[in-house]
Amino acid sequence: MKVRFDYQVVCHRDDNGSYVASAPVIAGCHAIGPTPELAQEELHNVFEMIAEEFAARGIHAASPSEQPEARDRQSGAHVEAA
Repeated sequence: MKVRFDYQVVCHRDDNGSYVASAPVIAGCHAIGPTPELAQEELHNVFEMIAEEFAARGIHAASPSEQPEARDRQSGAHVEAA
């Protein structure tokens, strides 16, 4: 299953061999899985829960254009993803 995100997603292998996927612009939005794909699928579920919580509290989530990568692209700067 392919998962599409409008936010930058970072995925890396942890010391224990599992994969950690996160959306750095959203505090607490991270998930773990045995493969990068499963970590990203779980991240989608976490994102949905956070989005529902933000909506219930009337909190504004950072839009994709507020991500550092998008701001740097607009200013002409180039940032390498980790």
